[in-house]
Amino acid sequence: MGKDRFQLPMLAGEILLKNGAEIFRVEQTIERMALALGAQRVDVMAVLSGIQASFTADDEVYTYIRRIRNRRTGLSLIAKVNHVSREFCSGNLTFEQAQKELNLIDASPTHSSSLKKALAAGLGALCFSLLFGLRNPLPLILATLNGSLASIFVDFFSTKGWPEYLTTFVTGFLLASLTLFYPIASHLDADRVLLAALFLILPGVPLSTTIRELTNGDLISGTARLAETLITLITIAAGVYTAFTILQGRFNAWN
Repeated sequence: MGKDRFQLPMLAGEILLKNGAEIFRVEQTIERMALALGAQRVDVMAVLSGIQASFTADDEVYTYIRRIRNRRTGLSLIAKVNHVSREFCSGNLTFEQAQKELNLIDASPTHSSSLKKALAAGLGALCFSLLFGLRNPLPLILATLNGSLASIFVDFFSTKGWPEYLTTFVTGFLLASLTLFYPIASHLDADRVLLAALFLILPGVPLSTTIRELTNGDLISGTARLAETLITLITIAAGVYTAFTILQGRFNAWN
């Protein structure tokens, strides 16, 4: 296999990092797979924007660098890479089989179809609205509609190549604007209808990953991810506030 064999753990780490895995998982996966490939020493440093790894084997040192430009949340792909890694390290997969599996995972789509996501988002918003105490049919229907629209907006702007922060800002703005024009906008239910949809675009997974990384001592990545999370929250709030400011008359009627 030669020195190219260490491309395998680098590919696994790259897929994990691109799909939102915590730094500890990325580094541990690369290290374990490299040791299974015969490395005597493995030094890995991963941050949100890239991976650097050095492998010592056969009295030679091999160094690799991977630049990560785009990241997303793909928990299903992370689970698949973890499975391939475990099977390979246990000897149940050959090098060629593991490489084929990882290439398939890397080429596979991250998410379900837009329709499925919109339906799931609507159901999620409905559940949140019930948790917030909504019981009347009209607010529940509008909350469900808002949730589906949130998913549609995010999908649409993402496919257009918009930056994540601009996407969350515009989505927050549109959801707030629509809610202000709903028939219930003059009642207190409107705030819970809006919140039920906004909860769907909050960066929950990145926030939990941030906590995990900070507790693991990965301060650089943890701090960077925390900054990303805070900026996302600020852009959502800014979008909602902008809608309220522009539609001041409707906003006053709400109160």
